[in-house]
Amino acid sequence: MLRSVQPQGPYLLGGYCFGGLVAFEMAQRLREEGQITDLLALIEPSFGKNPAWNSSLPQAASRLPLSNPGLDPQPPTSLGPHEQRGESFLKCAKPLLVGALHNAIHAAKRTFQRITWAICTGFGLSIPVSMRSPYILDIYRKAMRSYTPRLYGGNVILFAGDGYSQTLRQKWFELCCAKLTIHQVPGDHSSVLVEPNLGQWAKKLKTCLDEAQQR
Repeated sequence: MLRSVQPQGPYLLGGYCFGGLVAFEMAQRLREEGQITDLLALIEPSFGKNPAWNSSLPQAASRLPLSNPGLDPQPPTSLGPHEQRGESFLKCAKPLLVGALHNAIHAAKRTFQRITWAICTGFGLSIPVSMRSPYILDIYRKAMRSYTPRLYGGNVILFAGDGYSQTLRQKWFELCCAKLTIHQVPGDHSSVLVEPNLGQWAKKLKTCLDEAQQR
């Protein structure tokens, strides 16, 4: 698709999160075809096969708090030892019960979503708007589980936020044969996309684009 628009390089590629992984694979394939990628910029990219390296991918559903200590009533001092032990047991068990209930609701929701996705795709129907984001994220995760990145010999620029792990940085360093430049940028995986964090790494990216175009 890219070469149908621009048959010959050099190319300037980049992507955020899963899009960074897509841009990386595009650069690999272009390189195999003898094409040049002057700029490959990865912004908080996911990695690949090992799920433990992909904590940067957004979650489809937020987790509910297991408990709210501020709303837990304190056991009255007038209770006897047995009653106090019962109150203490209930207080300790409450987070576990709430967590188990939440997990059951979450599992039921996921099952309902998957059935709906299968029906819609099987009959050529549009997936409901409220279910499209989790559907896309589910496809991303399946793609990452089956994708094994290969060594890349070109130059790569990586923009890493505050929460981007050292494990991921080291993996990209090894994968890019040490031809990797890491720019530390403010914000976490989500807030790097909003101001004022967005403007800071955008300036660095513009400088990299200008230098690539001059080459």
